[in-house]
Amino acid sequence: MLNTTVLFIGEAALKQESVISENVDPKLLIPTIKEVQNIYILPLLGTALYNELVTQVSGNSVSADNTILLQSYVQPTMIKYCVYESMLDLSFKFQNKNVATKSSEFSQQASLNDIRYLMDKAINRAQYYAERVTLFLMANNMKYPAYLNQGNADISTIYPTAKNYSNGMYLGGDLDCDDIPARIKYQGNNPRRWML
Repeated sequence: MLNTTVLFIGEAALKQESVISENVDPKLLIPTIKEVQNIYILPLLGTALYNELVTQVSGNSVSADNTILLQSYVQPTMIKYCVYESMLDLSFKFQNKNVATKSSEFSQQASLNDIRYLMDKAINRAQYYAERVTLFLMANNMKYPAYLNQGNADISTIYPTAKNYSNGMYLGGDLDCDDIPARIKYQGNNPRRWML
């Protein structure tokens, strides 16, 4: 069962170790921390190791090996993913009648292109830290038997992922879907019949 009440990092530590300002309302950050833990950390660790950490953190009885895992690997990864996930949430305010952009009389609001650039940079860093977690656990799998052994697995079991990097596909140029019919040429009996 997924436990979202036990967090591996608090909002104060997130603010202290990231670019997120001290004046950001904790109620805006706590949901992001929960989401990051569920969406990124659970698949990174797998259900068995994740649940082991949740049990130890909630019981205030974290083993020495799990302390190293949490402090040196999981928490830095969570911080990077929280920065990534919070960028849009902190840029917009969800109200009864609309979604509004936040503004201040003393600062200039970033454009969506600026935010996208910062998000790309943040996700690259987060994926780098996630890769460090995977490599550490693979190199030390004897200390973390729950990482590779999921025990009594059922349909809700999430196995640890070994793929931490994702990227888009660049097709080159400014290819627009409306352009495709004009640019495709039929190549007769050639096995590669359609060519751009």
